[in-house]
Amino acid sequence: MRELYLIARRDYFAYVSAWGFWVSLITAPVLVAAIALAPVLLSRVEPSRVLTIVAEQPSDAQAAMAAIEEAERADTRTAVQAFAAAAAPEAREAAVAAYDGAANRIAGLEAARAVVAAQAPAAAQAFPNPTPRY
Repeated sequence: MRELYLIARRDYFAYVSAWGFWVSLITAPVLVAAIALAPVLLSRVEPSRVLTIVAEQPSDAQAAMAAIEEAERADTRTAVQAFAAAAAPEAREAAVAAYDGAANRIAGLEAARAVVAAQAPAAAQAFPNPTPRY
């Protein structure tokens, strides 16, 4: 039995003393963590998209810009509504109404931010600042 123990001990120390063992021991958890966190990190990195619109008529360019601005306004309204519902439910309707009543997207964000700051000051610090997609 002693001979078996000595052989097992020698093989164990030979395996543990190899640099490949330690590299694989450290690499496996790092790879698992990278694979698990990659979608979360990549979802936050979305650059602004740049569009080039070539229009023969000025009215076509104005219509395209109006459609893009309307889409941005709708996306921002959805973000304001979702934030207010989660962080300040008592101020949700007033914040969305203030956003809808403003002339443009930037003014709407400021109006909604002011409503949330007045009705739920603790939630005002985390108010989102959505950037346009285009």
